[in-house]
This record gives sequence, C-alpha cells and structure tokens, in this order.
Amino acid sequence: MGGTIKIVLRDTDGKVYADTRWTNPYPHFIRHEKFIAADHDYLMGYVNEEDDYRENDHTLGPVSYGIMVIDNINKTILAANDYSITPDRFVGLEINRLFLGAYYGGVRKPRELENLNEYERGERAMWERLADRGLLTAVDERRKLPSFPIPSPGETIAQSIERMNDMQNDIYFMFKLDISPWKVEAFGDSEKDFASVKARMVELGFTFSAEDEAAWQSYIADHFHDE
Repeated sequence: MGGTIKIVLRDTDGKVYADTRWTNPYPHFIRHEKFIAADHDYLMGYVNEEDDYRENDHTLGPVSYGIMVIDNINKTILAANDYSITPDRFVGLEINRLFLGAYYGGVRKPRELENLNEYERGERAMWERLADRGLLTAVDERRKLPSFPIPSPGETIAQSIERMNDMQNDIYFMFKLDISPWKVEAFGDSEKDFASVKARMVELGFTFSAEDEAAWQSYIADHFHDE
C-alpha cells in the first residue's frame, strides 16, 4: 500500500526543494548511513531521482498522506503524516530478510551471504556498519520495557534479531536507528498537528508564498472540513 506525500528538503545553502513523492521509498532514504552523514550527493540524488508520482508541485504544503520536512540546516526532520510518523523507528522487515533465512526444522537459520544478490549484500554490509557503531537498538515504546542493542554482547546481529522476534508474542519491539545529529520531531495527523508542523516550519525559518499558503488551506479544507 502507500500513497503520495510531500517531501520538503532544505539544503545547507538555504535552497528549498519540494515535490510529491510515493510514500514507500522515503523511510529507506532516511534510514541510510549517507543520510546520517548528510552526504550532499546522496540528498540531491533523492531530490533529483525520477519518480512516476512527482507532480511538479513545488509548494510547501502537504498532500494526501501528509508532509515530511527535512531541514539540512538545523538537522531536523518534521514528520506529519499517517504513513510513517517516526522514520527512525521501524518494524524492520528488510533487516529480517537480510539477516534471517527460512525455517529449517522449525528453527530459523541466519541467511548466508552467498544467497544474497549484490544489492542485498551491500545493504547488509551497511546495516552491519551501523550496528557496529552502536546505532541500532530494539525498543518497546508501547510497554516501556528495557531496550537492548543489536547486536547484544555475546550475540551476532542475526541472533539478536531472532531473540527480538521470539519476544514479539508478548512484547511489541521495534528497531530504532540513531540518526544523530538529525532530530526527528513527530506530529500526528490531526488538523491541530498539521497546524503545529506549519508553525514549526516558520520557527525554523521557512517562508511561505501565496501558493504555499493556498496549498495548506486546500489540504486542511479537503481533509478536515470536507462534508
């Protein structure tokens, strides 16, 4: 599933890029070592990437699922949408696929490197580097139970992920990636939340043209006052 979302990115030179994008790819864009490093070529590569859902809508207002603001000046992400409110926290299906294989005799075995294609090997190597830096954690924010690092002492990454999966019957663990120095400010998807994210954009120094204001007014009217 998924839909469209407005992605707004402000570069360190103050230039603002905005366009409509499909929701599914952008969390992976943020959960990447090059994003954490604010690699300019990586950020601009996403901005310029071809996407069938780009609508040349360069206003700073939300669409469909909402808005994601990436401010490279203040290293701040504003998330106001009903797709992925906190892009640094995730279920981790991709990581499971990369590190865990099929069940054999009722036991899940670590996925072997020779069974991965070139892209998957690169992705797995990246997650290993992030884990080695201590940036990957299992967290349970629903019950506020103690988190634990991945990998935990004495375990491989695959073993820690497997232990995390085994606990899911009673505990709701998710992966958390430390993307410092970036900060994520998560908003909900109510009318009040969208008003708050717009006000926060102003605090961060974004300015709105007449077209931007019209886009915001249209979104609020269509999503919260349409009868």
